[in-house]
Amino acid sequence: MIKRASSHFRANVVAYLALFVALSGTALAAQTLLPKNSVGTKQLKKRAVSGPKVKGNTLTGRTIKESSLARVPRAGFAANANRFDGIDSAVFGTTDIHAGVHFEPRDSSTTEKIYVSTGAVRCGSVPADFHDRLALPQGARITSLDYAFIDNAPGSNSGLEIVGFDTLGLGGLSSVTLASVASDGAENERRVVTTTLATPQVIDNTRRAYSLVWSPFVCGLNTQLVGAAVHYTLPAG
Repeated sequence: MIKRASSHFRANVVAYLALFVALSGTALAAQTLLPKNSVGTKQLKKRAVSGPKVKGNTLTGRTIKESSLARVPRAGFAANANRFDGIDSAVFGTTDIHAGVHFEPRDSSTTEKIYVSTGAVRCGSVPADFHDRLALPQGARITSLDYAFIDNAPGSNSGLEIVGFDTLGLGGLSSVTLASVASDGAENERRVVTTTLATPQVIDNTRRAYSLVWSPFVCGLNTQLVGAAVHYTLPAG
């Protein structure tokens, strides 16, 4: 067996030598042609490096060529105006409507609430303020207030206000008037008067509770609250 192996080696020594030289040359060529850190983008075929082949957290800002990145769309204020937490004003709306029948007297023991025709309301006995809760999104900016009414009582103009009540007692204020509008003249018809705020009033639900307050001054058919509309814009978000 040993003699046969020796004969086989002697007969094939040239072949083995050629194989050894070939393998040594390949290793030498690899070391010579591909030194450390020598493989770059020019040596790689397109799409040769894929996501699964890249070790996690190995790419840094210096690794990535900035000019190869697509431009990120700019999220400007105009694009987000009239949005609340990404929801467009088409969902939330920009007007809060209040019918006269929604208002309640501040003191029901002395002021009677009387319904009139299609949604209007008036007071009976002693005149007193009527309230309706105003609930707008945090940060909403009130821009104007519409007051719909019937006023046929000369010299006694009714009025409507948006009042914020300081629920936490901050700043020493018990309430603050955000907007107000009053009837003018005496006409036996439904009318709408609008007041536009020069500076929009911002809603802060973390501090105040808000109400629409109607002051009729006179109780009777000649003084009625038909309704109100609060116009606002949404905070960008």
